[in-house]
Amino acid sequence: MEADGTTSFIDSGGTSEYQSGCRLGFNFRDEIDLNAACDEGDKTFLTNLNDVIQSDQVRCSQRKTLFDIYLKLLPLSPVVNGTGASSRKYKTVGSVHGRFFKQLVEKLHLRRPLKVQLKITFDKPSQAVTIDTDYMTLISDPRNKLWPKAFKFEVDGDISTWNFASPGRSLKYTIEAEIEASPFIQSTGGLGIIPQEEDGETARLNKTFLEKRNHCDFTLLSGNGRNGVRCHKIFLAGSSPFFDRMINGDTKENECKLDGSTKDGLEALLKFIYYRSVEDALKSSVIAYELLDLGQKYEFPCLDEAMKGLLLAKLDDLWDLEVALQFFLRTRLMENNDESQPLKDKAKEVLKMKRAELMSDSNTLLNDLMAKNPEAAKGLIRCFQNWMSLDCTVLRLMFLCYCSI
Repeated sequence: MEADGTTSFIDSGGTSEYQSGCRLGFNFRDEIDLNAACDEGDKTFLTNLNDVIQSDQVRCSQRKTLFDIYLKLLPLSPVVNGTGASSRKYKTVGSVHGRFFKQLVEKLHLRRPLKVQLKITFDKPSQAVTIDTDYMTLISDPRNKLWPKAFKFEVDGDISTWNFASPGRSLKYTIEAEIEASPFIQSTGGLGIIPQEEDGETARLNKTFLEKRNHCDFTLLSGNGRNGVRCHKIFLAGSSPFFDRMINGDTKENECKLDGSTKDGLEALLKFIYYRSVEDALKSSVIAYELLDLGQKYEFPCLDEAMKGLLLAKLDDLWDLEVALQFFLRTRLMENNDESQPLKDKAKEVLKMKRAELMSDSNTLLNDLMAKNPEAAKGLIRCFQNWMSLDCTVLRLMFLCYCSI
């Protein structure tokens, strides 16, 4: 998508943390061509994208923009060269605000977090000045629900880049926005990860096979042992090395209790195994987290990958608080690497948004955590210390509770 406009730069007169800045509006209103040749997943994305773009509810009530970009310049530490002379470097920092992105995520049911890349070009009399961002992952900032922050970015740059931006001067600009989204596919049995045109018939047969439960030869038991669901060994063994060893090994087991599972979770597990449905997980963060847990414990790699992406893409306000806390505790035990870091960041982000609910007088989750797992409680308190909006009195009380354990 591409949009243009004009902006005026402001100057703080040396009294603020930045020397100049501006606000850019993205006012794209074109209809998207839905007749272009594309697969089902792309067509679903384009249809929903077009619906959200044309909706006045996602636009700023005053400026009618789809989203706004705020830019400012921050000074870095002076750099001393070989002659002893020093020069000051700067970096451009920016944030993207609007309801558009959250609305898009709610309509899409994504397999992975929404990402956006921006190219901002200012028309300068002598030459154009361009700011290119990397792909940015959608964040949730609850501090401004009216016009929330959706993305943030930094771009290293020299002050010469901004020399043309004199205070009050209007400049033309062009913004190119590239959106990366991977929605689940609508197929037999609802939303899932099997495109209808690729394997629709097989998915239909497997769905029928599961619903009729004919010729079942294996039973999955819930964690409390009270509920059992019948299924077929061939599907379990084909989806999980753990069950392949159990079913085809010397013992020839006919049932298995899955620790931490519920009857609803087992039914959702079988729907995914048989025809890759994620409907139940999309409706409930509780089910999604249970499936993530089962996928890791019992070696369902495809399920594990799908639930990680789904949970990362799920909007923070749609999470169940207890699940958010369990997710935080799980990520604390993960090693620090490129694969685990997005999960760690997501867990902290969700708890940050739900901290008021977590610390309410009617909620006992935090007290239970302090009693059962003091080290984890200490880690959570450290996170709270980093969230500057937390009331210091509340933090001191939390720390005293921790020290008294």
